[in-house]
Amino acid sequence: MNDIINNILINEIKWWKECIGINQIQELTSIGYNVENLLFFGEIMFTLKGLKFLTLITEFSNLHIGGDGEGEGNGRNGLISLNQSFIDNVLSEPLNRFSSIIDYKIIDKLETSNCSFKNCLLVYNKLHPLYNQEFIQLISSSTLPNGSIELYLKENQLSKLLDYPFTLKENVNSNDSQDSQIDEIMDIGYQSENNRVIFSYFCTFDQLKSNRDLIESHFKKYSNIFFDTFEKELKLKVSFT
Repeated sequence: MNDIINNILINEIKWWKECIGINQIQELTSIGYNVENLLFFGEIMFTLKGLKFLTLITEFSNLHIGGDGEGEGNGRNGLISLNQSFIDNVLSEPLNRFSSIIDYKIIDKLETSNCSFKNCLLVYNKLHPLYNQEFIQLISSSTLPNGSIELYLKENQLSKLLDYPFTLKENVNSNDSQDSQIDEIMDIGYQSENNRVIFSYFCTFDQLKSNRDLIESHFKKYSNIFFDTFEKELKLKVSFT
């Protein structure tokens, strides 16, 4: 399996260099993403090895390539979505080699009280205990007559699916919150030696203070798997958003 995981990394780096045009890079940057950190091989590895149930890629949204002469383009009007391009160029080998283990779905809309995403790519492990009747029913009940999938989740549902060590509280700094205090939001990142983010999640500052043991044990679990695969250490970084 490790050879496939290494190929995922190689193919993803190649995909960013050869398939993504300057317009898409600029658009991703303009909406706040650091494209230097947009590598998903680590999360896919953790999913493939069963450490977490699924990987959720939200960054590509409605972006397409190929229509401006950059990158590839073999879809309608010469366009292909970044999600589909990522599937074709990065995920095709593991999907073919491990079809009994992993699969994917495009989620047209995903919302919690704290976030809202469109056109997400969801890659999941079919051998994981969370791939059960409850998940299948969740997808089925969220599928509209036109085939699109719209998920409306509680934060505890999302944290469970993504294997976060604890749940971000609902309605953080929202008008719907009953708490008048402004919460400081923290970004918990697991970084490789070149400072690329391999895994991350958010919490409030109060949650950070009260869950230090959980944060540390969760990091060690992921760091050990990463080291077993790549013989490289991860480091834990905590920052304000």
